[in-house]
Amino acid sequence: MRFLVTIFLGCMLSVATWADTLKAGGKSYSGMFAGYEKGHLKFQEWTASEPLKVEMRRVERLKIENPSPVKYTLSGAPKKVLTAPFLGIKNGAFLFADGENELRYFARQMGRIEVKIDYQAFMAGAQQAAAAEAGGKEGPLRAKDMVVENQVTVIHFHHDGSPGSTRQGNLAQRLCEDSRGKATYVQVLVKDGDDPVAKANKLRSLPQFWFYDRRGALSSKLADRFTEDDISKAFEAARKGR
Repeated sequence: MRFLVTIFLGCMLSVATWADTLKAGGKSYSGMFAGYEKGHLKFQEWTASEPLKVEMRRVERLKIENPSPVKYTLSGAPKKVLTAPFLGIKNGAFLFADGENELRYFARQMGRIEVKIDYQAFMAGAQQAAAAEAGGKEGPLRAKDMVVENQVTVIHFHHDGSPGSTRQGNLAQRLCEDSRGKATYVQVLVKDGDDPVAKANKLRSLPQFWFYDRRGALSSKLADRFTEDDISKAFEAARKGR
């Protein structure tokens, strides 16, 4: 339920070790809680293209691995928006944190729950899930697999040994954050040229910034030079679809 990419809040794509878990209809699912409305819970599995939509009566339990604040309403006051960390669903009750205490609401009391998706975290989890399905071996991650649908995507192949990588990465992330949900910043840590990610994307130098427009087309790459002006212009070009 941390749907953003740095997918996702400065976290690297290779370190997702958590997962929300859902048990419904006798089956178990791993991924991210994606919201609740009109008696239906939405849950995004790591390897699925579309979120599950599950009737509340079929939900046995939902565990949120890393609870974070969500916006929610109650059926008795649909226009009053409340905010609190969502803990999950247990024994038919929605659980929210209230300081050191818990708030409990049953389905008939719950209006809706809105979740801001952290796409970066989601992509990290999806990568890990795919690696597990492949026998636990983490395969190369290609840039096109990281592009977020219908958004400008800035993929930053980051190298720890470069101060410029950190500085310009912060700029690229800020531009995406200022886009009001229209752009996503994806940072991928690449150790050196022998890294599987470097080989998969044919990276001959580090760091690099790749810019994709909302259609998923590669707009530009910055490899040998990436001043603040270069980053800003490349971002603007991707935003305008050029």
